[in-house]
Amino acid sequence: ALTLRQNDPTIETVALVSNFIGVAKCHSARREHSEAINNAERALALQEVLVPLNETSIGATLILLGNIYQDFGDNIHALEMCTKAFPHLERSVSDDSSTLAELLFKLGTMQSSLGALVDAQRSLERSYKIYKRLVPRGHEDRMLAENELRRVLRLRQNSNQKSQTNP
Repeated sequence: ALTLRQNDPTIETVALVSNFIGVAKCHSARREHSEAINNAERALALQEVLVPLNETSIGATLILLGNIYQDFGDNIHALEMCTKAFPHLERSVSDDSSTLAELLFKLGTMQSSLGALVDAQRSLERSYKIYKRLVPRGHEDRMLAENELRRVLRLRQNSNQKSQTNP
């Protein structure tokens, strides 16, 4: 293993990235916001510089950062991180990936909570379409996506009606 590591420094980098991610998750679980963010950002920096071809790992780390920000009530930064994660995952996983559907659902709910209803609708529609192909009717994820999409459509309809009555 030592010879392998000496010949391929990316193995050490991957191990270091894994350590930073693990430490970030521990700090997040202990509600230590700044330490969790710091370690996740260090992992991301290593991934982007030393292992840039692993789109899935970069996307996953960006989602982790988004989750940490969201857990601490910073939905704007959470949305920013998840939005950055999207193209990485879109390039590296299949169109019918549950990971992509989950991220689109997360994006849609965050966009909705921040009032970006058109974007939320697009994200949720795409998430729902993936879930329709992946899981049977009645599956929890599919039902959640469908219900959230309906809610956003109602919000958009109400918003449009209000803007028409108050020009």
